[in-house]
Amino acid sequence: MRVIPGYIEENSPPGERAVFSSLQNSARSGAAIHSLDLAPYNNNRRTEIDFVIFIPEHGILCVEVKSQKNIYFDGERWQPHSITGSPFKQAMNARYAFYRRLKDRFQGRFNHIP
Repeated sequence: MRVIPGYIEENSPPGERAVFSSLQNSARSGAAIHSLDLAPYNNNRRTEIDFVIFIPEHGILCVEVKSQKNIYFDGERWQPHSITGSPFKQAMNARYAFYRRLKDRFQGRFNHIP
């Protein structure tokens, strides 16, 4: 699989480095974008998608990567405390920002993509 850019920054979290390597070494066709910034399409709030994966004949997948050894929700907060919000909500918000960007840029030509 082609990963864009073709390198990963040295200061990237270990989880992102592992996913980057797995994608880059995958025999599957498609492409992935690492660290896609969508701030202008989310009311100028910091919105970054760790990986946007394009899989022909299947669709587009937005992936949020967390590098902690153990992650869990105790009913009130995510643990460890360094996770300040739901990673699922973070990925969903980024997904909608990405969708709005595609819709604005390509005006409906990608409505059929799941």
